[in-house]
Amino acid sequence: MSPNEIPAILLGGLQKALRLIKATVRLPFFKTYMTVSFFLIIIFTILTFPYETILLKEIYKLEKKAYKSIAIGELDFNLIGKSSINNLSLVMLNGDNISVNEIIFDFDLSPFNFISRKYIKGVMTGNGIKYSAGKVEITCNASGNLDLTLGTTSKDFTQGEIKIMMENVLLQLDNVTLPDSMMNFQLPPIIKVTSTILDASMKNKKFLIKKFMVSGPDLAGTVRGNISLSSFMKNSRLNLKIAIKADSAVLSEFAPLLKGITNDKGMINFPLKGTLGRPKPEIKLKPDRKNKSALTLPEKNS
Repeated sequence: MSPNEIPAILLGGLQKALRLIKATVRLPFFKTYMTVSFFLIIIFTILTFPYETILLKEIYKLEKKAYKSIAIGELDFNLIGKSSINNLSLVMLNGDNISVNEIIFDFDLSPFNFISRKYIKGVMTGNGIKYSAGKVEITCNASGNLDLTLGTTSKDFTQGEIKIMMENVLLQLDNVTLPDSMMNFQLPPIIKVTSTILDASMKNKKFLIKKFMVSGPDLAGTVRGNISLSSFMKNSRLNLKIAIKADSAVLSEFAPLLKGITNDKGMINFPLKGTLGRPKPEIKLKPDRKNKSALTLPEKNS
Protein backbone atom coordinates (compact mmCIF):
# COMPACT_ATOMS: atom_id res chain seq x y z
CA MET A 1 0.00 0.00 0.00
CA SER A 2 1.43 3.31 -1.05
CA PRO A 3 1.01 6.47 1.02
CA ASN A 4 -1.08 7.98 -1.76
CA GLU A 5 -3.76 5.30 -1.25
CA ILE A 6 -4.34 6.08 2.49
CA PRO A 7 -6.61 9.16 2.01
CA ALA A 8 -8.83 7.23 -0.39
CA ILE A 9 -9.14 4.34 2.06
CA LEU A 10 -10.05 6.69 4.95
CA LEU A 11 -12.57 8.52 2.80
CA GLY A 12 -14.16 5.22 1.79
CA GLY A 13 -14.45 4.13 5.42
CA LEU A 14 -16.00 7.44 6.39
CA GLN A 15 -18.57 7.17 3.61
CA LYS A 16 -19.53 3.64 4.71
CA ALA A 17 -19.97 4.88 8.31
CA LEU A 18 -22.21 7.73 7.12
CA ARG A 19 -24.35 5.34 5.07
CA LEU A 20 -24.69 3.05 8.10
CA ILE A 21 -25.73 5.96 10.33
CA LYS A 22 -28.31 7.12 7.78
CA ALA A 23 -29.71 3.59 7.52
CA THR A 24 -29.91 3.33 11.32
CA VAL A 25 -31.73 6.65 11.61
CA ARG A 26 -34.34 5.41 9.11
CA LEU A 27 -35.13 2.38 11.30
CA PRO A 28 -38.58 2.35 13.01
CA PHE A 29 -38.70 3.89 16.51
CA PHE A 30 -35.06 5.06 16.29
CA LYS A 31 -35.83 8.37 17.99
CA THR A 32 -37.77 6.60 20.74
CA TYR A 33 -34.88 4.21 21.42
CA MET A 34 -32.38 7.08 21.53
CA THR A 35 -34.54 9.11 23.94
CA VAL A 36 -35.03 6.12 26.26
CA SER A 37 -31.30 5.33 26.15
CA PHE A 38 -30.42 8.94 26.99
CA PHE A 39 -32.69 8.99 30.05
CA LEU A 40 -31.47 5.57 31.18
CA ILE A 41 -27.89 6.84 31.08
CA ILE A 42 -28.88 9.85 33.21
CA ILE A 43 -30.73 7.66 35.74
CA PHE A 44 -27.82 5.21 35.93
CA THR A 45 -25.39 8.08 36.52
CA ILE A 46 -27.56 9.51 39.32
CA LEU A 47 -28.04 6.15 41.04
CA THR A 48 -24.39 5.10 40.84
CA PHE A 49 -22.89 8.51 41.70
CA PRO A 50 -20.47 8.23 44.69
CA TYR A 51 -22.61 10.22 47.13
CA GLU A 52 -21.00 8.55 50.17
CA THR A 53 -17.58 9.92 49.26
CA ILE A 54 -18.89 13.46 48.76
CA LEU A 55 -21.01 13.44 51.93
CA LEU A 56 -18.12 12.12 54.04
CA LYS A 57 -15.85 14.80 52.60
CA GLU A 58 -18.34 17.53 53.51
CA ILE A 59 -18.93 16.07 56.99
CA TYR A 60 -15.21 15.97 57.76
CA LYS A 61 -14.87 19.57 56.55
CA LEU A 62 -16.95 20.64 59.55
CA GLU A 63 -14.31 19.36 61.99
CA LYS A 64 -12.94 22.11 64.25
CA LYS A 65 -15.93 24.29 63.21
CA ALA A 66 -19.15 22.57 64.29
CA TYR A 67 -17.43 19.86 66.37
CA LYS A 68 -13.95 18.86 67.48
CA SER A 69 -13.77 15.46 65.76
CA ILE A 70 -15.97 12.83 64.12
CA ALA A 71 -15.58 9.15 63.27
CA ILE A 72 -17.97 7.13 61.09
CA GLY A 73 -17.72 3.36 60.87
CA GLU A 74 -19.92 2.93 57.78
CA LEU A 75 -22.13 5.16 55.63
CA ASP A 76 -24.73 3.62 53.33
CA PHE A 77 -26.43 6.37 51.32
CA ASN A 78 -29.35 5.65 49.00
CA LEU A 79 -30.92 8.35 46.86
CA ILE A 80 -34.23 6.46 46.92
CA GLY A 81 -35.37 5.03 50.25
CA LYS A 82 -33.62 4.85 53.58
CA SER A 83 -29.93 5.39 54.29
CA SER A 84 -27.90 4.57 57.37
CA ILE A 85 -24.80 5.41 59.40
CA ASN A 86 -23.23 2.81 61.68
CA ASN A 87 -20.95 3.47 64.65
CA LEU A 88 -20.92 7.26 64.74
CA SER A 89 -18.66 8.92 67.30
CA LEU A 90 -18.68 12.70 67.79
CA VAL A 91 -16.62 14.94 70.09
CA MET A 92 -18.19 18.37 70.53
CA LEU A 93 -16.22 21.62 70.79
CA ASN A 94 -16.75 21.66 74.58
CA GLY A 95 -15.39 18.11 74.93
CA ASP A 96 -18.74 16.30 75.34
CA ASN A 97 -18.97 12.92 73.59
CA ILE A 98 -21.86 11.55 71.52
CA SER A 99 -21.93 8.04 70.06
CA VAL A 100 -24.67 6.23 68.13
CA ASN A 101 -24.69 2.57 67.14
CA GLU A 102 -27.01 3.11 64.16
CA ILE A 103 -28.72 6.04 62.49
CA ILE A 104 -31.41 5.41 59.87
CA PHE A 105 -32.57 8.44 57.89
CA ASP A 106 -34.87 9.18 54.99
CA PHE A 107 -34.38 12.71 53.68
CA ASP A 108 -36.89 14.44 51.42
CA LEU A 109 -34.22 16.55 49.71
CA SER A 110 -31.38 15.53 47.40
CA PRO A 111 -27.78 15.29 48.66
CA PHE A 112 -26.93 18.31 46.52
CA ASN A 113 -29.10 20.50 48.79
CA PHE A 114 -27.35 19.10 51.84
CA ILE A 115 -23.90 19.74 50.36
CA SER A 116 -24.58 23.23 49.05
CA ARG A 117 -26.97 24.57 51.73
CA LYS A 118 -26.28 22.24 54.69
CA TYR A 119 -30.02 21.52 54.66
CA ILE A 120 -31.66 18.48 56.26
CA LYS A 121 -35.35 17.62 56.00
CA GLY A 122 -36.78 14.19 56.74
CA VAL A 123 -37.14 11.40 59.28
CA MET A 124 -34.34 10.01 61.43
CA THR A 125 -34.05 7.16 63.93
CA GLY A 126 -31.12 6.63 66.28
CA ASN A 127 -30.44 3.37 68.11
CA GLY A 128 -27.96 3.01 70.95
CA ILE A 129 -27.42 6.73 71.56
CA LYS A 130 -24.94 7.63 74.30
CA TYR A 131 -24.07 11.12 75.54
CA SER A 132 -21.23 11.65 78.01
CA ALA A 133 -20.30 14.93 79.68
CA GLY A 134 -18.14 14.77 82.78
CA LYS A 135 -20.17 13.15 85.57
CA VAL A 136 -23.28 12.71 83.42
CA GLU A 137 -24.02 9.88 80.99
CA ILE A 138 -27.30 9.51 79.08
CA THR A 139 -28.33 6.52 76.94
CA CYS A 140 -31.52 6.17 74.89
CA ASN A 141 -33.13 5.41 71.55
CA ALA A 142 -34.67 8.27 69.57
CA SER A 143 -36.72 9.03 66.47
CA GLY A 144 -38.05 12.23 64.99
CA ASN A 145 -38.60 14.69 62.18
CA LEU A 146 -36.02 17.32 61.24
CA ASP A 147 -36.27 20.40 59.04
CA LEU A 148 -32.97 22.18 59.64
CA THR A 149 -30.48 24.49 58.01
CA LEU A 150 -27.25 23.57 59.76
CA GLY A 151 -24.92 26.13 61.27
CA THR A 152 -21.30 25.46 60.37
CA THR A 153 -19.47 27.77 62.80
CA SER A 154 -19.75 28.76 66.45
CA LYS A 155 -21.45 32.02 65.38
CA ASP A 156 -23.66 30.48 62.68
CA PHE A 157 -26.58 28.87 64.52
CA THR A 158 -28.77 26.10 63.18
CA GLN A 159 -32.31 27.14 62.15
CA GLY A 160 -35.47 25.05 61.73
CA GLU A 161 -37.95 22.65 63.33
CA ILE A 162 -37.30 19.62 65.53
CA LYS A 163 -39.68 16.91 66.73
CA ILE A 164 -38.06 14.08 68.65
CA MET A 165 -39.29 11.20 70.80
CA MET A 166 -36.84 9.36 73.05
CA GLU A 167 -37.48 5.99 74.70
CA ASN A 168 -35.77 3.97 77.45
CA VAL A 169 -33.82 6.98 78.67
CA LEU A 170 -31.25 6.16 81.37
CA LEU A 171 -29.35 8.89 83.20
CA GLN A 172 -26.27 7.79 85.14
CA LEU A 173 -24.93 10.46 87.47
CA ASP A 174 -21.60 10.32 89.31
CA ASN A 175 -22.15 12.27 92.53
CA VAL A 176 -23.99 15.12 90.80
CA THR A 177 -25.30 17.91 93.03
CA LEU A 178 -27.49 20.73 91.77
CA PRO A 179 -26.03 24.23 92.24
CA ASP A 180 -26.79 26.36 95.32
CA SER A 181 -29.35 28.28 93.28
CA MET A 182 -31.34 25.04 93.02
CA MET A 183 -31.21 24.23 96.76
CA ASN A 184 -28.09 22.07 96.45
CA PHE A 185 -30.05 18.84 95.86
CA GLN A 186 -27.91 15.75 95.32
CA LEU A 187 -29.40 13.69 92.51
CA PRO A 188 -29.67 9.89 92.68
CA PRO A 189 -27.02 7.93 90.73
CA ILE A 190 -29.57 6.47 88.29
CA ILE A 191 -32.70 8.08 86.85
CA LYS A 192 -34.96 6.08 84.51
CA VAL A 193 -37.37 7.79 82.12
CA THR A 194 -39.82 5.79 80.02
CA SER A 195 -40.15 8.37 77.23
CA THR A 196 -39.75 12.02 76.31
CA ILE A 197 -41.43 14.04 73.55
CA LEU A 198 -39.84 17.25 72.26
CA ASP A 199 -41.50 19.73 69.89
CA ALA A 200 -39.16 22.67 69.33
CA SER A 201 -37.76 25.12 66.82
CA MET A 202 -34.57 27.12 66.40
CA LYS A 203 -34.79 30.71 65.16
CA ASN A 204 -32.83 33.93 65.64
CA LYS A 205 -30.34 32.30 68.02
CA LYS A 206 -33.15 30.94 70.20
CA PHE A 207 -34.14 27.36 70.99
CA LEU A 208 -37.93 27.57 71.36
CA ILE A 209 -39.45 24.70 73.33
CA LYS A 210 -43.13 24.42 72.41
CA LYS A 211 -43.54 21.22 74.39
CA PHE A 212 -41.17 18.89 76.21
CA MET A 213 -42.91 16.07 78.06
CA VAL A 214 -41.10 13.62 80.35
CA SER A 215 -42.82 10.40 81.45
CA GLY A 216 -41.52 7.75 83.81
CA PRO A 217 -41.55 6.44 87.39
CA ASP A 218 -38.41 8.32 88.43
CA LEU A 219 -39.23 11.65 86.79
CA ALA A 220 -42.31 13.11 85.08
CA GLY A 221 -43.24 16.61 84.04
CA THR A 222 -43.16 19.24 81.29
CA VAL A 223 -40.92 22.07 80.13
CA ARG A 224 -41.89 25.09 78.00
CA GLY A 225 -40.11 28.30 77.10
CA ASN A 226 -36.93 29.26 75.29
CA ILE A 227 -33.15 29.28 75.54
CA SER A 228 -31.18 32.19 74.08
CA LEU A 229 -28.21 30.43 72.54
CA SER A 230 -24.63 31.55 73.00
CA SER A 231 -21.53 30.41 71.11
CA PHE A 232 -20.27 29.34 74.56
CA MET A 233 -23.10 26.95 75.48
CA LYS A 234 -22.87 27.42 79.26
CA ASN A 235 -23.69 31.12 78.80
CA SER A 236 -26.98 30.38 77.00
CA ARG A 237 -29.77 32.14 78.91
CA LEU A 238 -32.80 30.25 80.21
CA ASN A 239 -36.41 31.39 80.15
CA LEU A 240 -38.29 28.21 80.99
CA LYS A 241 -41.44 27.15 82.81
CA ILE A 242 -40.96 23.85 84.65
CA ALA A 243 -43.72 21.57 85.93
CA ILE A 244 -42.70 18.41 87.81
CA LYS A 245 -44.90 15.77 89.42
CA ALA A 246 -44.24 15.94 93.15
CA ASP A 247 -44.51 12.14 93.47
CA SER A 248 -41.62 11.53 91.06
CA ALA A 249 -39.24 9.04 92.68
CA VAL A 250 -36.26 11.31 92.16
CA LEU A 251 -37.85 13.82 94.57
CA SER A 252 -38.94 11.35 97.28
CA GLU A 253 -36.06 12.26 99.61
CA PHE A 254 -37.14 15.88 99.62
CA ALA A 255 -40.88 15.31 100.17
CA PRO A 256 -41.06 17.34 103.43
CA LEU A 257 -39.55 20.39 101.74
CA LEU A 258 -41.60 20.10 98.56
CA LYS A 259 -44.94 20.19 100.36
CA GLY A 260 -44.57 23.96 100.54
CA ILE A 261 -44.35 24.35 96.76
CA THR A 262 -46.75 21.63 95.54
CA ASN A 263 -50.09 22.77 94.16
CA ASP A 264 -53.48 21.06 94.51
CA LYS A 265 -52.84 18.99 91.37
CA GLY A 266 -49.67 17.49 92.81
CA MET A 267 -47.39 19.54 90.55
CA ILE A 268 -44.38 21.70 91.34
CA ASN A 269 -44.40 24.72 89.02
CA PHE A 270 -41.63 27.28 88.81
CA PRO A 271 -39.78 29.47 86.28
CA LEU A 272 -36.16 28.62 85.55
CA LYS A 273 -33.94 31.58 84.69
CA GLY A 274 -30.21 32.19 84.68
CA THR A 275 -27.88 30.34 82.30
CA LEU A 276 -27.16 26.72 81.50
CA GLY A 277 -24.01 27.04 83.60
CA ARG A 278 -25.81 28.78 86.51
CA PRO A 279 -29.56 28.03 86.43
CA LYS A 280 -31.73 29.98 88.86
CA PRO A 281 -35.17 28.59 89.74
CA GLU A 282 -37.64 31.17 90.99
CA ILE A 283 -39.43 29.07 93.61
CA LYS A 284 -41.91 30.72 95.97
CA LEU A 285 -42.48 28.75 99.14
CA LYS A 286 -45.94 28.81 100.70
CA PRO A 287 -45.83 30.36 104.18
CA ASP A 288 -45.97 27.92 107.09
CA ARG A 289 -48.30 29.40 109.73
CA LYS A 290 -46.90 27.22 112.50
CA ASN A 291 -43.28 27.88 111.64
CA LYS A 292 -42.42 31.07 109.76
CA SER A 293 -38.74 30.14 109.44
CA ALA A 294 -37.42 28.98 106.07
CA LEU A 295 -37.80 25.34 105.19
CA THR A 296 -34.63 23.25 105.20
CA LEU A 297 -33.60 20.06 103.48
CA PRO A 298 -34.09 16.80 105.40
CA GLU A 299 -30.93 15.56 107.07
CA LYS A 300 -29.25 12.67 105.27
CA ASN A 301 -28.44 9.47 107.11
CA SER A 302 -24.80 9.36 108.02
